[in-house]
Amino acid sequence: MKKILTLLVAIMAASSWAGAQSNFDRGFDEEKNVFIPKGTVGFGVSFSGSSGEIGKEGGFTLMPSLVTGLEGSYSNVGIAPSVEYFIKDNLSVGLKIKYGSTKLNVDNAGISIDDDISFGIEDKGYRRQSYAAALVTRFYVPFMGSKIFGWFVEGGFRYRYAQGINYTMEEGLKHGVYNDTNNFALIINPGVCFFVANQVCFEAQVGLAELGMTSIKQSENQVKTSEASRFNFSGGIDLLDIRLGARFYF
Repeated sequence: MKKILTLLVAIMAASSWAGAQSNFDRGFDEEKNVFIPKGTVGFGVSFSGSSGEIGKEGGFTLMPSLVTGLEGSYSNVGIAPSVEYFIKDNLSVGLKIKYGSTKLNVDNAGISIDDDISFGIEDKGYRRQSYAAALVTRFYVPFMGSKIFGWFVEGGFRYRYAQGINYTMEEGLKHGVYNDTNNFALIINPGVCFFVANQVCFEAQVGLAELGMTSIKQSENQVKTSEASRFNFSGGIDLLDIRLGARFYF
C-alpha cells in the first residue's frame, strides 16, 4: 500500500511540474513588449570604416618573428542603405544594398626564415570593390519591456559581386592578378538599437554567421585565366565587421 501511495504522489508531482512548465510564459507576446508595431515602414543607412598606417611613425606596428620592416597603409569603408516593412509587431521584412571598398598598400616588408633564407617585398598593393543586395528579415526584442532600448536578429539571403586586384609596381607599370567574385550566402547578423525620438533610432550591428558558395575568376595580366568555386562557412562575432547606422520609422 505504501508503495502505491508513493507512486501516486510521484505521478502527481510530475504532472504538476509538467503543467507548470507548459504554462510558463516569458512575456514575448504581451502587448507591453511591442517595440515596433505592425504596419510600420523603416528606412535606414549604416556605415563601417577604418584606416591607418602600418609600421610608420604614429601608426600600427606589426613585427612577427618572420616579418621585419613592414610599412604600408590600409583603408576599408562600406555604406548600406535599407528599407523594411513590419508584417507583425516586432517582425519585419526588407531589402538592403551595400557598397564596400578596401585598399592595402605594402611599401616595404622583409621575410626572414633564418640567417640564410630571407627576401624583401616592396610596392605591393591590393584593391577591392564590392556590391551586394540582400533580402532580410528582422526580429526585435525590447530590453525588459522597454520601448527605447532593444536588440534584434537579422537573417536573410545575400548576393555579392566583387572586383579585386593584387598587383606589383615595376618601373611605373602595374602587374597583377584580377579577380571577379560572385557570392551567394545565408547570413545571420545580430545588433542592438535605441530610440532617440519617436521615429528615430540608432543601431550597432556585427557579423555573426555566414554560409554560402563563392565562385572566382582570375586573370593574370589579362593573359592567363583560371576559375575556382568553393563552399564557405564563417561563424563567431566578427569585430572587424561592426556597422553603425540610423533608421527612421513611419
